[in-house]
Amino acid sequence: MNINIIDLGLVYDIHIDKALKIAAISMTLSTPACPMGNIITNHAKVAVEDELDGYAAEVELVWQPRWSYDNISAEGRVALGL
Repeated sequence: MNINIIDLGLVYDIHIDKALKIAAISMTLSTPACPMGNIITNHAKVAVEDELDGYAAEVELVWQPRWSYDNISAEGRVALGL
């Protein structure tokens, strides 16, 4: 099963600053103790920098609002069999 962090509802906001060439990503994890947290945030950074040539990505983990299953998109629910 593959599901992306957008469909999981982990990404809350992406702000692109064209002048500074920075992509700022506000995201969360399902829990602060998520064992995959470092991998998920590092991959998000790399994916954005690969897509936006010359941009630096900054990932900020936020905990409000708290993530819940309600954040999962319709596509994500199908992928998860919910």
